Amino acid sequence: MFSIVLLGVCDAQYNFTIVDIGAEGSQSDGGLFNSSELGIRLQEESLHVPNSNYLPGTDVEMKYFLVGDAAFPLKPYLMKPYGGRNISHQCSVFNYRLSRARRVIENAFGILAARWRIFRRPITASVENVEKIVECAICLHNFIKKTGDRRLNLEYCSPQFVDFELPTGEL
Repeated sequence: MFSIVLLGVCDAQYNFTIVDIGAEGSQSDGGLFNSSELGIRLQEESLHVPNSNYLPGTDVEMKYFLVGDAAFPLKPYLMKPYGGRNISHQCSVFNYRLSRARRVIENAFGILAARWRIFRRPITASVENVEKIVECAICLHNFIKKTGDRRLNLEYCSPQFVDFELPTGEL
């Protein structure tokens, strides 16, 4: 029995934009990221990340960045939460908002796993075939999400699969 790791980046509509499939599953998240093609290309600045852009309705220019959890390394292109228990209120607010942003990729993985039953149990196949199965499922996921057929998209990604916020701020 073995496991592989899927590192993923997605957009706000739960479409996977970058995936790195196949690392050995026994490494730490930070170690996996640093040795992954994604991590290496970001470090080398060879991934062709879009240029900085202005935040909507402001004159504040921001670079693009990824959002990770506490296990990931802090990098100029990767935000992670502040650590520790005794952090300031401002750091707590930052951590909360960062976790809200991170939920998008968590929801994307949840939709993928919920819709493709093959991910509900261990896959009996070679490592090479498992990687191909994962890649195909991601391609199909993105295809369905991007077809433009609103009814099909709602069937595939019903509201129960994603977090939403009430007007009170509750999830």
